[in-house]
Amino acid sequence: MSLGSLLLSEGNSLSNSTALPASAGASAQMNSAGLASLGIFAGFSILYTLLRSGDIFAVDGAYRCLEVYRRQELFVDGSNHLLYPACVFLWSRLAALFGFQPSGPVSFFALTELMNCLAAAGCLGILFWLAIRITRDWRAALGVALFFGLSKAFFEQATNANQAILGLWWSFAGVLLAAVAFQKPARWLLFFLGCALRCGHGQLSIYGFFGRRGSRSGLALR
Repeated sequence: MSLGSLLLSEGNSLSNSTALPASAGASAQMNSAGLASLGIFAGFSILYTLLRSGDIFAVDGAYRCLEVYRRQELFVDGSNHLLYPACVFLWSRLAALFGFQPSGPVSFFALTELMNCLAAAGCLGILFWLAIRITRDWRAALGVALFFGLSKAFFEQATNANQAILGLWWSFAGVLLAAVAFQKPARWLLFFLGCALRCGHGQLSIYGFFGRRGSRSGLALR
C-alpha cells in the first residue's frame, strides 16, 4: 500500500470517528431541548390554569363557546374562526371521557378556558423548541418564551376562552411539523401536513368569509 493510500484511509477513519460524537452530541442536545420544551409546557399550563380569568367579557369572543354548550352538536362557525366550535365540542367530549361533565354554562366556560390554557402552553413549548433550533442558545430561547408567554395580550388570551389561542396553537403545530419534516424519510408528506395544519384553523375561514358572510349561526355537521 502506498503512503498516499495509507494517509487517505487514516483520514477517512479519523473523520468517521469524529463525526459520530458530533452527531451523538447534536442528538443529545435536541433530546434535552425536547425535555425542556415539555417543562415549559407543564410550567405555563399550571400558571395559566391557576390564573384563569373566569370573566366571560374579559376579551372579545370568549362567550362564543357557550353556543357549543347550547347546541351540543358538531358544527363550524361562520366567522373567521371556522373550526373553533368544532374544537370546543370535541374537547368537551374528550373531557367527558375522563369524567369532567360541566353542570352548567359557567362550568362549560371554565372547561373551555382550560383548553385554551393548555393550547397556549403548547404554543410556548413549541416556540421554545424552535428558538433552540435557530439560536442554539438556551438563555435566548427561554427569554423568548417568557417574554411571549407573560406579555399582556398573550396572557389575557391564554387565561380566557377566546378563539384566538386555539388558532395560534394549530399554527404552531403546523410550523413544528413542517420544521421536523425535512429530517424524516416522509419529509414531503409531513411538510404538506404541517402546511395544512397551519392553514386549517385560520385560512379555511375563507369559506366562512365568502360562503357565510354576515352569519353567526354556523353550519352543523350532521
